[in-house]
Amino acid sequence: MGVHNQRKYIDIFLKTVEKGIEYEGEIEKLNILNTDPDKLHKINSNHVTMFKFKHQDKDSVLIFVCLPINSKKETSTSKSVAERVMNVIKDMEIAFTYLDYNSSNTDSNAFIYLKMIKTYDEACVKKLIEKQQEDK
Repeated sequence: MGVHNQRKYIDIFLKTVEKGIEYEGEIEKLNILNTDPDKLHKINSNHVTMFKFKHQDKDSVLIFVCLPINSKKETSTSKSVAERVMNVIKDMEIAFTYLDYNSSNTDSNAFIYLKMIKTYDEACVKKLIEKQQEDK
């Protein structure tokens, strides 16, 4: 399942770099409720969206993942939530090699929000395109 998720993350990332919407606000104020539903992607039980972003004056993509705390698939909530958070971060790091920023917070005990930033340049984009084509 991890490789499949990694491909999806790379695909969404590349589409965002090409023609994504830019987010100019503060990272802490980004909310899933303010996101265009057409820009939300469902990967497993998580909602994922990405925006073009400037991080330390570098071209970047702001990655926003919303994980429901109570998933119907879970038996032990705290353990499976922690595992799902770690699996998302692991898949992101494998897909993008490293992330420039990573934070998480909860909202009313219903969701965990992961906010990550990946800076990019032409070489990075080229490498991701090659990685995407290798996987096909």
